[in-house]
Amino acid sequence: MGGEANYLFEFSPSAPHLLLPVDRSAWLTSEMASWSDEAIHSLLDVAESALRECIRTLALPAIIVRKDRAVGIIPRDPAFRLPAKLSKRPSLSFKNARCERHAQPRSRPYPFCAFNGGRDVFVDIGDKSWGVTVCQNYFGRKRATAAGAPHPSNEPDFDASSSHSPSSSRVKTPFTSATSS
Repeated sequence: MGGEANYLFEFSPSAPHLLLPVDRSAWLTSEMASWSDEAIHSLLDVAESALRECIRTLALPAIIVRKDRAVGIIPRDPAFRLPAKLSKRPSLSFKNARCERHAQPRSRPYPFCAFNGGRDVFVDIGDKSWGVTVCQNYFGRKRATAAGAPHPSNEPDFDASSSHSPSSSRVKTPFTSATSS
């Protein structure tokens, strides 16, 4: 699982790099599949604008990288390393810009993660808790299928009284009877 919860690879001994991408439709949870592409792109537009402003304001030797569910900055020169103080500022700037520009109330906002990777700064749709849920579901189904056992569901069993986030929900998986944070 990578990009917080945006792509999944699976081991394959015959693949050139021993990993094959798993089609998104095979692992997205139903809630993740329901997220509006328009709203995701709008959120990433705000992040991109904030990152462009940081590049300009701080005169960073960096370029924007836009993906379908992420946007970030990387150094123009691969040998260059952004100073830690500078690379922390864009993720904070994005969080402030998102609060200012997306102040509209939403009962269930899309999770996102703004982080400093040391050489880059990225804003991803999703977060580690969604990635863990995806892995539990996808690999749990594969394990159950390989063992010949029926898997009760493709989705985690969310407690309706809690937040939508997997990190604050009760999740039943083939690996545990119930977990919660």
